[in-house]
Amino acid sequence: TVIRIGPSTLSQLAIELPGGAAPAGIAVGGGSVWVADKLGARILRIDPSKNEVVGRGTPVLGGQPDRVAFGAGFVWATVPSNDSVTRIDPETGEGVTIEHVGNGPTGIAAGTEGVWVANGLDGTVAHIDPSGARVVGRVEVGFIPDGVAVGAGAVWVTIRAT
Repeated sequence: TVIRIGPSTLSQLAIELPGGAAPAGIAVGGGSVWVADKLGARILRIDPSKNEVVGRGTPVLGGQPDRVAFGAGFVWATVPSNDSVTRIDPETGEGVTIEHVGNGPTGIAAGTEGVWVANGLDGTVAHIDPSGARVVGRVEVGFIPDGVAVGAGAVWVTIRAT
């Protein structure tokens, strides 16, 4: 289930997902809400004007999606089981797998300078070029990077000590 909360009223609306769905990450962009369905190995699209899932979902090749971001006109999903990210065109549903983003991608964020992926098992943050769908850089941050956000002129990364 996905819960929609009205910010001014704090009212809640449950949006049912297809049977057997196991929601994980969620993102908003391109006029839709995007949810990683780990069990179904797909990205679900919710129409916020109808408050319902539209279509059957876009399959993610190579594993179960975990975290989701929207930016540069695409939906981005981490796939920790094969150390990849999937870039999905929201108009066509076509996906491109970006391999070798790092070991254990956890967090993902998209900004004007690209897409950033925190890799919890190797202590790195990968930089993806959105148009070329490839890793163009990697920053070693040490310990265990987990969450990542882009804004205020920087890439922000949370680090867990253990």
